[in-house]
Amino acid sequence: MTRLLFTIVLCASATIAHWLHERLDRVILAAPDALAETLPTIGSLQLVSLGYDHVVADYYWMRALEHFGTPAYNAFAYPLLEPMLRRVLTLDPYFKTAYVFAGTALTLQRMDPAKANALLEQGLKYRPDVWQIPFYLGFNRYYFQQDYVGAAEALSIASKYPEAPPITAQLATRVAAHAGRPEFGIQLIDEILERTKDEQLRASYLERRKSLQLDLELGFLNRLVQRYHGEHGVEPKSIADFVTAGYLREPPHDPFGKPYRLESDGFVHSDSEGSRLRLKPQAAGAIFSDGWHPPYREDQLPPE
Repeated sequence: MTRLLFTIVLCASATIAHWLHERLDRVILAAPDALAETLPTIGSLQLVSLGYDHVVADYYWMRALEHFGTPAYNAFAYPLLEPMLRRVLTLDPYFKTAYVFAGTALTLQRMDPAKANALLEQGLKYRPDVWQIPFYLGFNRYYFQQDYVGAAEALSIASKYPEAPPITAQLATRVAAHAGRPEFGIQLIDEILERTKDEQLRASYLERRKSLQLDLELGFLNRLVQRYHGEHGVEPKSIADFVTAGYLREPPHDPFGKPYRLESDGFVHSDSEGSRLRLKPQAAGAIFSDGWHPPYREDQLPPE
């Protein structure tokens, strides 16, 4: 009887797969909302699975990977990816790899990180043995939502796992104490990059790292404005004054390759500021406090 039911489930899955592929082949890619509507409801999938939810979950997992690996869907921010992963993790809520994938892939450009976090929060309940789930949740809360308390809580959970990176506990404490200072986000991204193989995801995290580095460097250069005024009694007129004063070897460029400039408002700016992580006011102020000196790029530091 069990074999018969399993055979029926496989046949039903194959029929659904064929029907979905035919529907998707007829859909115009310029209508991503219509694409999302082609998926059966989770309730209907649970009914069709006849108790073999994990079989249907595996089918949608393969479809999700295929969808993510199709370059044509990138322009539309992978409209089926989150619905498919939600079906996978509803049908099989113990699927570790799917949680980790969702926590990273659902944060690409033009996607809603809150949906990634919703699945990660579900993962905390069903897979409390997986350190990556609270770790990625902590990063997403820090970077996308500027929820520093929530980020610290998630990183604190991750730090209790022996397998977690040793720096996790330190980051949890610092994120809570220093309200989103960008150097801690850079450390988080470096840990993520060590464990990320997918080239598309790596490229996305590298862009985020540049955004945080931009915040870090703008903070450093604006500290130099204050230092110059304190030592010379006048405001600097341009970035070149920092070179003349021996603060920098040469006028620096930002992580995106564009030059910094000192503007009439008395602050250093860059054309790349549209890519900048928008910290809350108290976080931005923390960059200039307590005498902290950021690790500026070595080729632009003056000799000791």
